[in-house]
Order: sequence, then structure tokens, then C-alpha cells
Amino acid sequence: MARSSPNKPIAAGAAIEGVNATLRAYNKLGKDARNATKTEVFKVAELVAKRTAAAGRARGGRDALLAGTAKVRRDRIPIVEYGGNKRSGVSGGATFNQLVYGMEFGSIGMGARATDRASGRPSNQTPGWRFPERTARKGRTGNVGYWIFPTASRMGPEIAELWLNALDKIAKEWGDG
Repeated sequence: MARSSPNKPIAAGAAIEGVNATLRAYNKLGKDARNATKTEVFKVAELVAKRTAAAGRARGGRDALLAGTAKVRRDRIPIVEYGGNKRSGVSGGATFNQLVYGMEFGSIGMGARATDRASGRPSNQTPGWRFPERTARKGRTGNVGYWIFPTASRMGPEIAELWLNALDKIAKEWGDG
């Protein structure tokens, strides 16, 4: 799972059957077992962050700057957040949270003059922040993305396997049987 900020989650990766039931079962574990679970799952999220950030750095420019904002969260599921309230140093000093969606998914319409916000300016004037063209649609789930979502999607089966292995390890160490 990837998030742009704690307030606006965006998810990418694998769908795992029975995940809610699994998480409910792990919620019933003791505090030490839950902490151990989060520690093991953190390792999975670190791998996702490493690979998605590498993809962003490979694109260069603002994407490389955004890749540097990857932050792994300690939770029961692998979470990597991109963005943050730090000023980007580009695009008029916008924060990375203000730029992350446009940089990952692009903007509709105006090509090199594309913007992710209504600037209130006449159409013949320079708009606000500039983003690449909008990426292609991907079913009902939204757009493909440039580097965070494609990388996480390719990793989906591996993420699922690593996550389930981490949960199995905890179940063997902390379970009743």
C-alpha cells in the first residue's frame, strides 16, 4: 500500500483474499505479538519503499525529489507514504503533498501547460503547477501512474507473499498451536 499523506491514502499493490479476517485475528493477539507483527511487516514496507523510490529517482527531475520523501509506516500492513508538508523547492515552493498526485498521475488537458489546480487565470496565461500528461485509465480503479503505482503493482504478488510469510512467522512464534 502506498499513501501520499496520512490524510489522503492511495493504495497500490495486490488484493489478498481474506485480509480483513486475517487482520481481525491478529488484533486478538497480545501486545508483544502485535508489535512483532508490525516489526516484520515494516521490513516488507521498506522493500516496497526502496524499489518505488528507485523508480522515481530513475525518472529524474521532480520525481527524484518526490522519491526522497518515501516514508515507511509501522503497521500490520505494508504502508509507504509519499509527500509531506516539506516545501519542494520547485513549482513555486509547493509542498510535496500538493504535488504528489499530479506528479504520479499527470494532469488533464493542456499538455506542457497542464495544471492540477484551478488557477483562476484566463486560459491564455500560464497556469499553476505543471505536470506531465495524464496516465492511461486502469479499469475502475483510476489511472496507471508513472512510477509509484506501476512499481507497487508489479511487486503485488511478491508483497503479498512476503506479508503472508511475515504473518505466518508471527503465528508460529506467538500462536496457541
